[in-house]
Amino acid sequence: MRWNRMRWKVLALLLAVALGFLLGRRTLSELVEPLLPDATPHEAYGRALAESPLADAAMVRLWNRAARRALAEAPRVDTPFREDGYLDPSRPAAVAYRFRAATGQRLALSVALEPRASALVFLDLFRVGAEGEPVHVASADSGALALEHEPGRSGEYIVRVQPELLRGGRYVLRGAVLPTMAFPVAGRGGDAVGSVFGDPRDGGRRDHHGIDIFAPRGTPVVATVAGRVSRVRTTSIGGRVVWLRDEGEEGDGRDGRAQSVYYAHLETQLVTEGTWVEPGDTLGLVGNSGNASSTPPHLHFGIYRRGHGPLDPLPFVEPRPADIPAVGSGDERVMAYTYRLCVTDDPDNLTTACDECNLGKSDTRYQAHELFVPGPRMTIFSGNAFLT
Repeated sequence: MRWNRMRWKVLALLLAVALGFLLGRRTLSELVEPLLPDATPHEAYGRALAESPLADAAMVRLWNRAARRALAEAPRVDTPFREDGYLDPSRPAAVAYRFRAATGQRLALSVALEPRASALVFLDLFRVGAEGEPVHVASADSGALALEHEPGRSGEYIVRVQPELLRGGRYVLRGAVLPTMAFPVAGRGGDAVGSVFGDPRDGGRRDHHGIDIFAPRGTPVVATVAGRVSRVRTTSIGGRVVWLRDEGEEGDGRDGRAQSVYYAHLETQLVTEGTWVEPGDTLGLVGNSGNASSTPPHLHFGIYRRGHGPLDPLPFVEPRPADIPAVGSGDERVMAYTYRLCVTDDPDNLTTACDECNLGKSDTRYQAHELFVPGPRMTIFSGNAFLT
């Protein structure tokens, strides 16, 4: 009875707010965000809800608690991933997943909620800090269902999905970690990399500040980003080299990622200083000039960022799948299902025991989610684990 009264009070609040917003064609977050310029859409919504005189304090606490709990218990997943699940609209809920990403990669995240409605869905990205704490790094715009972000540092990240109060349904969350640059040697991929960043050189006296990509002499070497050729030189170490400045779109005045791209040991340089190039434009041909004359033809490829020095270029260019392979592709993942049942008679006290039953093969990356529900009924919520 107490729970039903709480639900009706919140429903009345949301109905009153919805009518006001409908007249003004504005969402709760859109009304609050100008007053809270540093708040994310999720934070703005939560603060507005908490400050509303019609809001039930217990309901707001449950919504905020669900958001924190999702971050604390986010299971690890491999990328790319697709997670299907159900968010019970009768209970404040959120889901989150943890994954790894590196500098030089681009995160592509999207969520779909069924049934489709005008409900707000908050999509937020966090970096796992040094002490394990979640540090907010990006959010989808209010009402948006997709988010892209280039990590400023390598490490673990968490994506969280939470609908507004008393909204939910089936969701599909997709995530991929993609390179930010094109591969620098035409017709080649990651398997052509023969020496990686950090490999010892000169008997261990120095480290390799790039990757070596082996290909037949004369194979085209191409621009990985849009930018301007800053230097075309011949040196004793790199031989015939080309430097490309990552400047972003031509003419937009942006400094790109404030980094330079280095191509060395070329057989021939085919550009001049000051030339504007687009990804895929030919800069030169693979060779073994400079101090690589005793090695097979290859491209030495490096990236140098202002304030950081040399960066590992492999995450920037290594091709990665954008989605889980389709069945029959030869790279299927076997899905195992797990179920966790949770029940509580006290919606304000979520400390209750849960029974687990694993109905299939699983490994240490096993994922599960919990739904705590009031009263004598129980809710089954399925998570999934992938085996590769």
